Amino acid sequence: MSTEAILKIDRVSKKYEECEALREVSFSVNKGELVVILGPSGSGKSTLLMCIAGFVKPDSGDIILDGKRINDVPPYRRNVGVVFQSMALFPNMNVFDNIAYPLKIRKLPKDEIKKKVERMLEIVGLAGLGSRRITQLSGGQQQRVAIARTLVFEPSILLLDEPLGALDRKLREEMQGEIKKIHDRVGATTLLVTHDQEEAMTMGDRILVINGGRIEQMGTPEEIYNDPKTLFVSEFIGTTNIFNGVAVKKDGRTVFKSVEGVILPLAKEAKGEGHVSIKAEHIKLFGNRPKDDIFALEAIVAQNFFSGNFIKYELDLEGTIIKAIDRDPKQVFKQGQKVYMKVTPENVRWFPK
Repeated sequence: MSTEAILKIDRVSKKYEECEALREVSFSVNKGELVVILGPSGSGKSTLLMCIAGFVKPDSGDIILDGKRINDVPPYRRNVGVVFQSMALFPNMNVFDNIAYPLKIRKLPKDEIKKKVERMLEIVGLAGLGSRRITQLSGGQQQRVAIARTLVFEPSILLLDEPLGALDRKLREEMQGEIKKIHDRVGATTLLVTHDQEEAMTMGDRILVINGGRIEQMGTPEEIYNDPKTLFVSEFIGTTNIFNGVAVKKDGRTVFKSVEGVILPLAKEAKGEGHVSIKAEHIKLFGNRPKDDIFALEAIVAQNFFSGNFIKYELDLEGTIIKAIDRDPKQVFKQGQKVYMKVTPENVRWFPK
């Protein structure tokens, strides 16, 4: 993958009346990279995509594509391809004509159009289906047509706005892999918007986490999951337990004491008020108190949810519900059973107030 930046976003801001949709957002996307913009509803991710596409004009900041500032360039003059969740395919045209449409309005020769469309049909796995009507295709096939139509004119960057939101879970998972394959085959540069963290982890070379119009963190899926830089990222990614309290010294070591009275070990020096986060899978459960851990916490199993290769637990810790996930269950703890929770200091992440 190239380190050449195709897209640069420099301190872009956008306000709708009293709502700040984007607040000085800055990042770059390299050639051939698939970057996922991840965030909850209303976080500003779709506004950001529409600013890049040219459908929304930012109040300030610069959008630079292929080394040129494009803030004032109309959408049809930007070399940008956009796929929406609705796909917006033409039902009165067959598959071939849908894909050929961007080339026809660019007035390319017929033989060149035929060559490019047939190549795209092969790339997206629809070879031989050019004469099919759109209504004769499955949801996944229609999605491939939408992507092929956008890639056929070789845009500098492909923008995907929740492209799989309308598909059922099984088809959605299949299409995640298909989009990744198509991206790699074409050597495209792609920016994909989603609110689905699993989708982001599966597809992204890098993930940009946005919240309240600001970038919380940008990094590889591994960095985002294992080394969250903010409390929001830690809580938003994965199943996470959050405690509010204070870091103090106890018996010569640094510990965290929650407002509920839970004592947890910290790996690094810390002091004062703040929060800690613990991923559900980092909580280990035992039927008997571990002899080597003075911080083991006694709880009662409130609920257990068997999911085949793992078990989710909700544990009652003196009125506080803790979530735990056992991915290697050697025993199943039943509802009402007493258990002991153990967590290593390295898995207790500290965020000062």
